[in-house]
Amino acid sequence: MLALTDAYSSPIARDAWKVVRVPMAGPQLMPSLGAAFAAVEVLLAAMAYRSPVAAEKIARTEQSFRRFGGYSAE
Repeated sequence: MLALTDAYSSPIARDAWKVVRVPMAGPQLMPSLGAAFAAVEVLLAAMAYRSPVAAEKIARTEQSFRRFGGYSAE
């Protein structure tokens, strides 16, 4: 399991083969998930780049979104 967390001491990190630590601290009142979203986006892009069938699967998913009204023309 790959763990995405803000602390190596997090329970989810215990059994992980790799821990990706992302900061959540900042000047805002509530913890920020911005760094976590960016990390996930980079990981997904790297996985898609390495997959020979990713482009085809992504295109099919995009077609489904359009067919079922997932994207608005407005």
